[in-house]
Amino acid sequence: MQSSQGPLPHSDPLASEFYHNSNARSWSSSSDSSFIDNVKFHRQLEGYSPTPLVKLPSSILGLSPNKAPSIFLKDESNRLNLPSFKILGASWAVCNAVADLIGFNMSAELDASEQDAGVIPKLRDPAVKYSATLAAAAMSASPELELHGGLHLVAATEGNHGRAVAHMASMLGIAARVFVPASVTTASKALIKGEGSLVEIVVVDGDYDEAVRKALVWCREDPAVTLNPPRSSRLFIQDFLPPTSTTDAETALYGSAGSSFKTQAETALRWIVDGYATLFHEIDEQLASLPATPALRKIDAIIIPCGAGSFAQGGVRYLRSSKRAGDNNAEGSGPIIILVEAASAAGLMHSLKSGQLETFPSNIPSYSGAYSAPASMHTVMAGLDCATPSVLAWPDLRAGVDVVTAVSDEEVLRAMQDIQAITENDDHAAVRLDVGPCGAAPLAALRKLAALPAGGLEQFGVKFGPDSTIVLVSTESGKTYRAGTMQENGVTSEKCTNQHPILVGPLLTAALDESSDS
Repeated sequence: MQSSQGPLPHSDPLASEFYHNSNARSWSSSSDSSFIDNVKFHRQLEGYSPTPLVKLPSSILGLSPNKAPSIFLKDESNRLNLPSFKILGASWAVCNAVADLIGFNMSAELDASEQDAGVIPKLRDPAVKYSATLAAAAMSASPELELHGGLHLVAATEGNHGRAVAHMASMLGIAARVFVPASVTTASKALIKGEGSLVEIVVVDGDYDEAVRKALVWCREDPAVTLNPPRSSRLFIQDFLPPTSTTDAETALYGSAGSSFKTQAETALRWIVDGYATLFHEIDEQLASLPATPALRKIDAIIIPCGAGSFAQGGVRYLRSSKRAGDNNAEGSGPIIILVEAASAAGLMHSLKSGQLETFPSNIPSYSGAYSAPASMHTVMAGLDCATPSVLAWPDLRAGVDVVTAVSDEEVLRAMQDIQAITENDDHAAVRLDVGPCGAAPLAALRKLAALPAGGLEQFGVKFGPDSTIVLVSTESGKTYRAGTMQENGVTSEKCTNQHPILVGPLLTAALDESSDS
């Protein structure tokens, strides 16, 4: 464990397991957003409803009800008919980027659309028209000027973000080009491609960071800028931007005249981050509506999975904002924010301990556990397999996060199995949850916290008892993971039994024999 006031003595047995910033609760985010527009926008999308906030039984921590905190799981396994939260950021960013391109006033149209079909139909027609005009202008300018048919949304992904961008492209009637690293499974690629006939997949010979770079370069080389007047045909919608430590590195990424392109990429990323606020706003509203004592209707601690860091940044900016609704925003009274990373890709914790933004080195031991994932994977937590934190997320995470920890694949898979085995909570309400490895990571982190020696939780400022409320943000469904990832890496039911017995459970064993039609 390391503190923002300096590292703890080397003899501290927790030094490699946690990072602690004792000043985080006194920090306030600089967000100028009241989160009203993006919440209003998401409520207009077809099929919108708040995702469930499910109370878990105290037995999940091996405690009796009179000793355990109230533990709630925010279940993002089905968000707008997609298996993760990513659509919240992608939808807000895509619509703002397209609206900005065609001169569409999002804020005014959101107000005007509250009583009708919503803003999407009003945005779709001019977006399609712009795309068709682009293609026609390119052909008029030169038959060799290739625009791939007009306007494109562009993203890099390991699965869910790219699928969400592709989903929005189809909703708006425009094309999408999605870059994926070679490790992405056939099942995941099929799901992205299945979002529409205008979706194109580009497989990159490299990791996630390389896929982001390839997507950036393709956008930067947009031929529409040569038209008269210059246009944009490639909108980069990405939830991660890599750090550039030198001018040469920045030029390589954004181009010699890349300042405006870099600004566009950063603006889209900020829209993505703002879009995630809807999820945390829902948690506040759901807790406030509970028939419980006032003390239990607010978040005491929240555990959020952290990959590249943009989703975590969205949570931090909302939870530390002075514009957060109600009486939850007094300085120093906000929740303890805990982030959990994959132990084999703990880029944020590594950066916090070193004091500067860095890539998690591949040649040092992981932060916990000795479990090995299949050979072609770094971790079963695909969405957390990000060795470098997003450069835009870094300042907010460094200042506003209380605790960072990392969990092993084994810890996560056990938590995943235990969540899926729940049938009811302490109130005897039926519970049925299906979470993926990233979604189970917060429970694995909570178990690690609960196992701290006496005084450990208090050192982090975490209230842990029957008068406290802890929220776990579960970010994904488990279906794609079971039907795609495990099969493609050669993990069969028999191999699970012989090599990885922790995986064998009533849901997982059967799921390994499913067809990959998820």
